[in-house]
Amino acid sequence: MEPVTRRTALRAAIACIGVLFVGVAFAASYVGALHEPKPHRIPLAVAGPDAVAARVGGSPAFAVHRYASGPAAAQAVRERHVDGALIVGDSRPTVVVASAGGPSVADVLRSRLAPQLHATVSDVAPLPANDARGLAAFYVVVAWTVTGYLGATFLGLLFGIRLSGAARIGWRLLALACLSLAAGFATLAAVRAFGPLQHAYVRTSLAGALAVFAVAAATVALQSVLGLVGTGVAIVVFVVLGNPASGGIFAAPLLPGLWRSLTPVLPTGAAVETVRNLSFFPDASSAAHLLTLAAWAAGGCAAAVATGAARARFVERKFNEAV
Repeated sequence: MEPVTRRTALRAAIACIGVLFVGVAFAASYVGALHEPKPHRIPLAVAGPDAVAARVGGSPAFAVHRYASGPAAAQAVRERHVDGALIVGDSRPTVVVASAGGPSVADVLRSRLAPQLHATVSDVAPLPANDARGLAAFYVVVAWTVTGYLGATFLGLLFGIRLSGAARIGWRLLALACLSLAAGFATLAAVRAFGPLQHAYVRTSLAGALAVFAVAAATVALQSVLGLVGTGVAIVVFVVLGNPASGGIFAAPLLPGLWRSLTPVLPTGAAVETVRNLSFFPDASSAAHLLTLAAWAAGGCAAAVATGAARARFVERKFNEAV
């Protein structure tokens, strides 16, 4: 048996410390984000007297958006400009919820706002019976995320994590684009076989392909700069932080500040909201979420190609100096 050198022992220790950090960060992030959900300025449309709007708006749990009529307020919920609505007219008040946009927020509106005002509850986007807690969108996005960083890592181990040359990086990204397209359609088909997410299969699958590629391209960029350590960084960003911040388990307004701020800017949050919109909210726009995914994909590609080209120039210069 060959003796263990000091360098080998040091590298093993660093690897173990890195894995330990990811594990501890995983537990801290999930528990920190999800252990005590509290409403933080849930966007609420209010159509009714100023006194009612002022009363509701005085609570830190809600952020009031005034609408001229009940139908306009309800439509704002369908278009996902707000998470709920309070309509106060001549008859009994109505609280409008959209369970498909996040049952945790709908539960808050049902349990806190409706009893306080003795209001009826109207759900304009209910969840299907085969996905009563609305978790299918979250888990399909988790699968897409895992496919993205694992695909980038396996191809990196096969062909080289730190590739030199823009062309070689380009071929790796092309392979990941093909994987992303296949994963978008295949993963959603597997979920649909169990019942949930039956609407807009093609559009949702294409959005999923973009989500996979966004994570994969960003992972390639991190690996190009940091080597195999880049995979660990990708896991921290997209899994340790991204999954609890995605709004898939508890919607963003119920998360603590750090995770709430990450929801709209990470691919996981953008992908979860896109799947929900395409599946349950035909009147809602997903343009902002798709733009977030596209920005991650384009940024990852640009950073990876630039790093590969710079490394190729460095290798060529060193070679010329040597000869």
